[in-house]
Amino acid sequence: MSRPYTKPFADYYDMRADELTKTAHEIEFFEFVFDRFARIPVSRILDVGCGTGRHSIPLMQEGYQVTGVDSSQNMLDMFSKKAEKANLETHILQMDMREIDFIKEFDAIICMNTVFLYLLTDEDISQTLGAFYTALKPGGAVIIDIMNFLSLLGRYKENVVEIYTKDGVDFERAIKHSIENVPAIWNHHEFGIIEDGSKTTTYRELHRFRMLNYNEMRNFLYEAGFSEVRCFGDSTSREEAEGSSKELIFVAVS
Repeated sequence: MSRPYTKPFADYYDMRADELTKTAHEIEFFEFVFDRFARIPVSRILDVGCGTGRHSIPLMQEGYQVTGVDSSQNMLDMFSKKAEKANLETHILQMDMREIDFIKEFDAIICMNTVFLYLLTDEDISQTLGAFYTALKPGGAVIIDIMNFLSLLGRYKENVVEIYTKDGVDFERAIKHSIENVPAIWNHHEFGIIEDGSKTTTYRELHRFRMLNYNEMRNFLYEAGFSEVRCFGDSTSREEAEGSSKELIFVAVS
């Protein structure tokens, strides 16, 4: 696994996440899946790789019972602070997704932000999807989104600089990408500078992702026992993906 989510990165994660993703659209997509594809009413949700609670907190505010698991204590600390501010009780666990051991406890599982691709080997992928299947009640739904790395063909950039400014905070990220071709691993090296008032903080991160494609992910889901596997191109779509998409959102039923 990688060694990501230093404390500075976690403390300011939501600032960049707000720029990269649209939480409200994703929550609406979850409810579309719950209504359309789950064969049981959804009330209990497992948020795998919950991070700072970007999805868990609005889901709890909608009345769902959410259990969050994440391997990073730094991210969970931010989750706790945000939940306390929102006057919400949390059920969060520091846990590697490969170690999930719930048995038929949840109506749905979400695993967003390409978190699933931290699983670098076939064995880890199969083990984790098996754990997801076991954690779901029969008829429950799983939602997993991953980056579609094939969409980078023709637009791949080895070096990227991103700058965010919000509420007086300046956040600059210098990112270097490299690829291990044989095992299909994407390396994301990141150096960040955060200027918050008179305070300047820096961090370094390494994130390593398995470059799964559509066919591989679909097969892994079926092999784990899931049925009715579907794939959507983004959280605003209600039709299955065709042709090209930067994102692959898989939906399957236990």
